[in-house]
Amino acid sequence: MLAPGTFAFVFPSDSLGTLRLLSQVGICLFMFAVGMELNIRHVRTKAQVAVAVSHASIVAPFLLGVTLAYFLFNDLAGSGATFAGFALFMGISMSITAFPVLARILQERGMSRTYLGSTAITCAAVDDVTAWSIMAFVVAIARSTSLGGSMMTLMLALSFIAIMTLGVRRALPHWLGNERLTHEEPSAGTLATVVCVVIAAALSTEVIGIHALFGAFLAGTVMPDTEGFRRKISARVERFSSVLLLPLFFAFTGLRTQIGLLDDLQGWLLCLLIIAVATLGKLGASASPA
Repeated sequence: MLAPGTFAFVFPSDSLGTLRLLSQVGICLFMFAVGMELNIRHVRTKAQVAVAVSHASIVAPFLLGVTLAYFLFNDLAGSGATFAGFALFMGISMSITAFPVLARILQERGMSRTYLGSTAITCAAVDDVTAWSIMAFVVAIARSTSLGGSMMTLMLALSFIAIMTLGVRRALPHWLGNERLTHEEPSAGTLATVVCVVIAAALSTEVIGIHALFGAFLAGTVMPDTEGFRRKISARVERFSSVLLLPLFFAFTGLRTQIGLLDDLQGWLLCLLIIAVATLGKLGASASPA
């Protein structure tokens, strides 16, 4: 608003595609590093807690979002939107967790390796898979397409998780070379193999219909931890992604956020109301079963 010429120089329109690509690479590498920090022993002992908390934090905000949609439909829905599609969209938008934002908060506060941090990030991961699967159903209903494809998304997601945890986890030491895992520093070939696994996992979940960052996160959780291998890989990946690429993700998110559309008091009040409902639903629904 103050310097449109400078803004256009820093963020030219033809650069947004490249910026989006780099931001996606950065957030995937960051989530891969977060996955390597996850304490699997904590997850196994609190699996029931993770499932209960994550699904409660989906159901309650979803119902509140659908209820809110009843009052907002006439004012906010587009001309061709149906109430069912609008209500389902409001519900699912309240339910999805900001997975990378939560991971960044836990990391900056030094909680990513703690018992509480591991439980929280596991809840968010379970939440993301479930919520994005529901999103597939919502899109199918809104576009009047087959619900069979939505069910296929869920089945493919569960199959991918099984392949990563049961197959890739056991095969990785062989792919990387058992003798390489004991070296002081990972070789270029080892790093290349790790990056290929991360990209393949991220691409797989993107094709399935779940966000690519979940695949990258799961790739981090299945990495071997022999002789501190995870720590050595994380030291190289995390610094590069956190310092250079991850800020691009938040910058690109900011570029897509059109604050100027809230140009009157009613718009701001509606925005605050939606935030309050989402916060109440998430916080209350997560805290109660926890």
